[in-house]
Amino acid sequence: MGAKPTTERRRSQYVAYGIMGAVVLACCGSAGYQTFFQRKTCVDPRTYQRIDQTYCGSGGTGRWYYGGSGGRGIGSKVNGGSFERGGFGGHFGGGS
Repeated sequence: MGAKPTTERRRSQYVAYGIMGAVVLACCGSAGYQTFFQRKTCVDPRTYQRIDQTYCGSGGTGRWYYGGSGGRGIGSKVNGGSFERGGFGGHFGGGS
């Protein structure tokens, strides 16, 4: 009735490390997902070109465009995102 054999202890350590690794990956994946889809850019809805964010304020002609790519500078086009906030089951599409 001594200590457990070393092979049993090692197996339980590997299981614990595996679970911790899965939790870390899930958290990192979620953070990347949120960063990508929560990015918003002020866009002219007719041309899909980035405009100054002051136009997306109350009464402005611009609309917030979520996610996607492009739109790094004023006048550049955006695509692959949406004028609606995304999420699982959210609507994505638009741009050209």
